[in-house]
This record gives sequence, C-alpha cells and structure tokens, in this order.
Amino acid sequence: MVRLSAYFLLSLISCICAVVVEHDGGTPGFTSAIARMPYDNIGIAVLSNDGNVGGSFTQVIKYRIFDEALGLTPFDFDSLLKPLAAETQGAGPALSRPANATPPTGGFEAIAGKYNDGGYGPVELCLASAVNGSSPSGGSKSCQSLLTNASVILPGVINPAVPTYLVRVDKVFAEFLSLAHYDGDIFNVSALTSYPTGNASAPFWVDGATPGVAGVVATFSSDGNGTGFGITGGAWGAVADDPIGNMVKERSEVWFSKV
Repeated sequence: MVRLSAYFLLSLISCICAVVVEHDGGTPGFTSAIARMPYDNIGIAVLSNDGNVGGSFTQVIKYRIFDEALGLTPFDFDSLLKPLAAETQGAGPALSRPANATPPTGGFEAIAGKYNDGGYGPVELCLASAVNGSSPSGGSKSCQSLLTNASVILPGVINPAVPTYLVRVDKVFAEFLSLAHYDGDIFNVSALTSYPTGNASAPFWVDGATPGVAGVVATFSSDGNGTGFGITGGAWGAVADDPIGNMVKERSEVWFSKV
C-alpha cells in the first residue's frame, strides 16, 4: 500500500512542510524505499542489499536526500534511526543451549518425520545433526536429497554438536527452516533463504543463518491435544495477544500435527 505522509523540519523560527507519497519494500537479503514529493518534482529510490538493518539505512539516505533537494539544513536522522535498528537486531535473542541439555521426550529420532498445519501445509523434519547416540537420518528420499546438499547450499547453518532438523518450506518468507535443539522439547527456529554467489569456492550464502535471532521457538508435545509441535515468539500470523492455555497446542501461534 502506498503511504501518504508529510515531511517537515522544525526549528525555532520556521516549519517547512511537503507532501510525500512513499512505499517501502523488502525480501530476504534486500530492502528498498521509493518516495515522491509530487508538488516539488522530487523522486527518490534507495536500494539496500542488507535484509536485516537495511531498512533503517534506506530511511537515513532517503531523508538526507530530501534535505539536500529542499535546501534544508540536514537533520541527523543517522543518530535517530541507528539506535532503533540496534534494538530491532537485539530483540528476542536465541535461547542459549545449556551444557547439560536434556533430549526431547521420546528421543531425537522420534521427532523426525512429516507434520501438517491447515494453513501452511505439510512439512517434513529431517534430522541433519545429532548427539547423544543419535545420528543424521535421511528418512524419505526428499530428506536424503536435502541432507546430501545441506552443507553446500546452507553453509554454516548446521552445528554438528547441536541436534538440528532442516525443513524445506519454499515460502515467500523463507526457503528453509532450521530447528536447533535448546533443551528438552524446545528448539530454536531460524528462517533461511539460500542464494547463489557465482563463486566456486563459496557457491551459496544464507540469509537468516544466525539461529533464532527473532526469539522464535518450536515446542514439541504429545498430549490430549495430539502429537506435534507449536511455534511461538511472534511468527506466522501471531495475534496482538499471545495465545494462552495449559497445553502447548493452546499456547502456540501455529501448530503442526504429526502425520
């Protein structure tokens, strides 16, 4: 949706205002901003290849160009927006796995397999790395294919010391998910997208490779509400208020049932 806003500079003696028609955009790894001042014959487009804090960079650059084009004394938007970007990056860090982490109920192999959510469809959890007597398990042909190429297309994602599941989702928001074990039935979740680099020595790079930076977790459960795992932490259609309940399924923003 195009946004209509007002750009203004306040000082002790004046207020300079202008009408702005603008819209921001983004996709994993990239952000953009386009803005027009239709009554001042000014148009600006700013592109960034940083999908994490690039949105703040594009705003700083956009406002600085507006100041220059309008002949205004530049406002220090850099100092204003940098702290906001830092807060966004630091919000909801991944849970730090304890040295004496306990395995999930039923073991790691029992979690691998197919699940389904009515809105997001089917997914298959492929055990990519494991400890405590477990081993990577290809399972189906699709898991075998994914795990065979995982170290190449998802460099740096899998820590061999941490039991981790990979999931191919092929959605707009991510190509893959990783579920890295935290403790018990809880896993840190990361949304990942792999991009070719054209460099033979490092043919792919991954956007979102830092585990669970958004504080999103998956909790596995088997109770009266069924067997599956729930996603929490502000992901995939979370409402204004966090779901509440006594069961994991009731507290989940999204619930995948074991097939």
